[in-house]
Amino acid sequence: MKTSRILHRDGRKVSLEQLAGEVSASLFQTDLHYGLCAEVARLQAPQPDAFPVLHNLLSLKSRILMGVTALLGGAAATRGPVHRVVLPPVVLRVAGERLRAMGMEVEALPHDVALVPPKVALAFFLKAVLHRAYRLAARPLVPGVPLVRAWVDVTEGMYGDLFPHAQIRVYPFSYGIRRQLAFVRSLGRRGFRWSFDGVPYRWRDAFGALAAGSRRHLHLAQAEGLAYRRFADELLAAGVREIHSSDEYEVGVVAAGERLAEGGASYVNTAHGIGLYCPQLAYARFDYLNDYQADFYRRMGTRMELRKRATANAKLPFERPELQGAAELALVYVHQNFEDYHLPSETAAQAALMRKLAEGGRELGVAAIVKLHPNMPRARLQADLPPGLRVASRWDELRGLRPVFLTIYSTAYYELAPVAPVLVYAAPTYNPAVYLDGDFETFTMDNLVEQVARLRDPGAWAALVDRQARSLRGAAA
Repeated sequence: MKTSRILHRDGRKVSLEQLAGEVSASLFQTDLHYGLCAEVARLQAPQPDAFPVLHNLLSLKSRILMGVTALLGGAAATRGPVHRVVLPPVVLRVAGERLRAMGMEVEALPHDVALVPPKVALAFFLKAVLHRAYRLAARPLVPGVPLVRAWVDVTEGMYGDLFPHAQIRVYPFSYGIRRQLAFVRSLGRRGFRWSFDGVPYRWRDAFGALAAGSRRHLHLAQAEGLAYRRFADELLAAGVREIHSSDEYEVGVVAAGERLAEGGASYVNTAHGIGLYCPQLAYARFDYLNDYQADFYRRMGTRMELRKRATANAKLPFERPELQGAAELALVYVHQNFEDYHLPSETAAQAALMRKLAEGGRELGVAAIVKLHPNMPRARLQADLPPGLRVASRWDELRGLRPVFLTIYSTAYYELAPVAPVLVYAAPTYNPAVYLDGDFETFTMDNLVEQVARLRDPGAWAALVDRQARSLRGAAA
């Protein structure tokens, strides 16, 4: 068995990739994980300037290093004592002593292996193809006009004030083509200056990723860095000096930021969600959503200007008085597309929560509703929906109800908390404080019904909303 793995004292074998899938992704949004990935990246980066992109790639995509983080964080102990850990030599050099100090035997594989799985290379190949295709429809860049990198309607929530006088470049969005087509139709109807566009990935890098073998992570880091440097060079050559984006999840974007700064351009980013993504960024300014993001980048020693976001991603179609005045209580789970991001622990927790939601609705005699994620096709969700649940595709379908919202790490918390109670899921390895500011109320699978039952009282419902709103105002200050 030539794979990285752990062996329990009872003889069970578990791959590090499997272990990574058994814990919440919040564990991989910590200094423990980012620090581990940084040490490995420093050892493997072919030259110093390759380190930032490689650090980003390993942090976001290496299931092996996520498994090691889970080990170091004690997550494997829930499955019983660990006897031995088998690691690639480069990972053993970084984590071996810490694992031995935890009482584990450590063994090296015969040689180093690719630190990201083959599906990451395939995803890169498909991404490169899409970007090349979008570039075929790109109109010329306009010098001196601010550029907004856009994907779907959320971009307008971030940069809508710039739309009338910016050039809007729409990039591939693989999670919902219908949503993007609706967005570009809206841009066209309103007469905004827009165009499809793509990052200039090279064909040789796209095909090379599929055959890179044990050097897969090094090839991908090099290809992403090169593509984003070429992207920056194109903007500078065209006379574009102001770029607004929301792409902190792109591993190569740090290379674009560095090149644009050298060329005198301003690259501004707005956090598109509440999580951490790339640890290495080089924007001129980063508008963050929660304080954990700002604190993290300060700890990383960033030179970016950090500003708290003044607006949420979207505006709700109702306000608190309308919801509070409704007589009928409803239990509403804010669904997320965890499957698209390959988060097996969160996917399983969401499925269990929807079953509990249906049971709780029956027990309490209230409506039980799933608010569908905008990137999730309704038919895909309804195929596996527990009986007794209703699906709402739009927020305005909740009118006439007094909702209690449930969420697992949803950015919608910041929009919902000032208008209705929001209960946030908590469980081992699930740490909502990584994502959410202020004072928030949690729930578990065991106490969900009890937590919701007390909110039937309109006074308790209103008191929790008051507390949430006060807390967020304090966090914003």
